[in-house]
Amino acid sequence: MLVKFVSVVIPLKKQGLSWKAWVQLRRENGPLDGHYEFPGGKIESGESSFQAAARELLEEVDVTYHPDQFQLFQITRHDYSDRKVCLHFHLLDVQDQQSGWSRGQWCDLDDIPKHMLEANRPIVEKLKNYLEQEPNLGEWQ
Repeated sequence: MLVKFVSVVIPLKKQGLSWKAWVQLRRENGPLDGHYEFPGGKIESGESSFQAAARELLEEVDVTYHPDQFQLFQITRHDYSDRKVCLHFHLLDVQDQQSGWSRGQWCDLDDIPKHMLEANRPIVEKLKNYLEQEPNLGEWQ
């Protein structure tokens, strides 16, 4: 089974003292249907993971960001029962009030839905730990 390279975006925004992340419900004809996930998809030939992140966010959530606005957080491999993926997780600090943000919801990092994709769960825990140590996303750059 071939490994698919996938770019994943974790949109984050700070509200008060807590961080919220954007999640969406996955719809497909397969075993991952009905699970929550972060926006993302396959990295196309000739495309960087940052370019794929921007494209997928536009396609799935209807918002536009430049590839330079994403920060690579982690690359990890995961084997599902029907596919193998190499996931490039990117963080996006959402500070503007763009319209869009369709087909999903903002939720507190401590309240991420329990039916999150298996490969995303450890990333959420790592992200919570990271944000405790680095509370200002602007420090990434």
